[in-house]
Amino acid sequence: MPTTIQALLADHGLTPADLDLLVLHQSNLRMIEAIMKTLGLAMDRTVTTLEDYGNTAAASIPITLHRALQTGQLQQGSRVLLCGFGGGLSWGAALLDW
Repeated sequence: MPTTIQALLADHGLTPADLDLLVLHQSNLRMIEAIMKTLGLAMDRTVTTLEDYGNTAAASIPITLHRALQTGQLQQGSRVLLCGFGGGLSWGAALLDW
């Protein structure tokens, strides 16, 4: 996931530091912590929901976006990167301005 995130950001002339929020697939906390560390970002630049819901598979990004809205971490004008993966070794990422 870090390689995918860095490639997408590079395509847009950005670095991880340019992100306001990173919303990741919620499979396990250690993975999220490792991704954030690899990207040089503090955990306050992401949101987690797995502590409440566990691994919610394909629903993890929408659920986590909703949590970010509820907590105020996602605000109008935020630069957000979404990154998830699924069965069959498929993955994807999207960069958006909220």
